[in-house]
Amino acid sequence: MPGKFVLLNSAFISQRKDYVQHTEPHLRAGIAILAAVLRKEGLDVSILDPQAEKMTLEQLVEEIRKTNPGYLALPAYTEEIIDAAKIAEEVKKNNPHIVTIVGGQHVTALPHETLKQFPSFDIVCVGEGESTLRSIVQGKALKDINGLAYRSAEGDISVNPPRKDFEDLNTLPFPAWDLYDLKKYSVVPVEPLRGCPFECVFCFRTLGRDVRYKSPQRIIEEIRYGMDNYGFKRFDLKAGTFPLSKPHAMEFCQRFIKEKLNIRWIASTRVNTIDEDLVRAMKESGCDELSLGIESADPKILELCGKGTTPEMAEKVLKICKEVGITNIELNFILGLPFETKESLLKTKKFALKMRRYCSSVNFAILTPFPGTQIYEMARKNQNGFSLKTGDWTAYGKQAGTALGHPNFTQEQLVRYQANFYLAYYLRSPLKAIKLFSLRRMIGFLKKLFV
Repeated sequence: MPGKFVLLNSAFISQRKDYVQHTEPHLRAGIAILAAVLRKEGLDVSILDPQAEKMTLEQLVEEIRKTNPGYLALPAYTEEIIDAAKIAEEVKKNNPHIVTIVGGQHVTALPHETLKQFPSFDIVCVGEGESTLRSIVQGKALKDINGLAYRSAEGDISVNPPRKDFEDLNTLPFPAWDLYDLKKYSVVPVEPLRGCPFECVFCFRTLGRDVRYKSPQRIIEEIRYGMDNYGFKRFDLKAGTFPLSKPHAMEFCQRFIKEKLNIRWIASTRVNTIDEDLVRAMKESGCDELSLGIESADPKILELCGKGTTPEMAEKVLKICKEVGITNIELNFILGLPFETKESLLKTKKFALKMRRYCSSVNFAILTPFPGTQIYEMARKNQNGFSLKTGDWTAYGKQAGTALGHPNFTQEQLVRYQANFYLAYYLRSPLKAIKLFSLRRMIGFLKKLFV
């Protein structure tokens, strides 16, 4: 069994094509947990983050070469899969015997296609990785490991059945945060659950629809461990929709309050999973920031997209949050949803401007056909007027709108609406807009309005 294993926190090494989306380097809880699992197996594990370290491809490859690992594991959102393949290709030039493993949303949706498109990947880890990676490093035959796809020595591609036995989240080791330079990140994620039961057509449920919860006490222990050992000042429960279950979230908040943990936290959730009692408990326990998925202000669009919410629900929750004192709230919308019209877009704009009194920021994404989503399948089959405009995965950013053909709008029209909405929302807060988007992006918005 090879003794060294390198994981990448991110595979971003090239300039992103989405000029609006500006994602700061962020910690991926899944990678840190995998590192901890591999260490328990006796491996010498290290984590590299080319995005946070601002590494070039050459610098990253040299760092990996110096480590001389037997395995290299790479994560891959759709937008970074090509970068991940470039890294694996260059690493193999130095070490042709290294085993390259890729995981994440994109490859979980397209395991066979990924191995066919990118010869530099040896194994695709489908869905959760803990048990799968453990079996690989223990030397179990690949054909006998569920939850992966692999390339044989002869070049043949096999896709094994999905994994049905999953780890108890409460028994996983604490994330290996000691392998990171935590000063390079603004907030530390804590995973509260896995899975999503909802049916939004634009979202891929990478970890399935069955929800598995980490116990509230275990979440508290993980937070306290981070505070005591790494000086956590703030943590993020966005690694999963939280709150999702009211009893689970209420117990977490009550335990948090009882143990008097002096730390702030943020979360990402839906407007139909929280109510006044829960929001008050969240505030008292330290929640000072929320990200809410609104998507559209047209009830019919929300219904057709499987969102299961209404604009009235959203407004009610926002009023509660303001009354309770949680005012650092981001609203997230998607432009160009199925059956979107000019009228429905203008409803969304009007609603966003009306809700400005309750929130601090807004995000107007343009619908992207991520593999694994119903939208992707519609576009692949040219259904409902949708089409895939490109197979260049670097074009699948959340804000650019360059990957999907829409029956009612051109990409240029949606970008113009997006620019108009952003500028209208931040008209009274130009300094906040520049802080969020940079002056270059704000100038870009203005140009879009007049092209």
